Amino acid sequence: MAQNKLLEEGYDLWYCCDNCVEAIPELLFRFDCTKCDNFTLCLKCYKTNTTHAHRFKKQKVPAGSGPPQNSSDLLAKAYM
Repeated sequence: MAQNKLLEEGYDLWYCCDNCVEAIPELLFRFDCTKCDNFTLCLKCYKTNTTHAHRFKKQKVPAGSGPPQNSSDLLAKAYM
């Protein structure tokens, strides 16, 4: 129900790698940490990970949850 409220307010659900800070496109794999809240890696960063010791859950980014066209701009603003 909370997710629907966010969507009504104009927020979209999409995924970003917490290591390389790149958006993860829909239908590609993401790896969510099973211990940390809101920590996700893309496939490339998951394969080269040597520092994050928790287990990950492998999932596909759902159809319709891909990044917006301006994701690079949004990420740049978020990490200023």
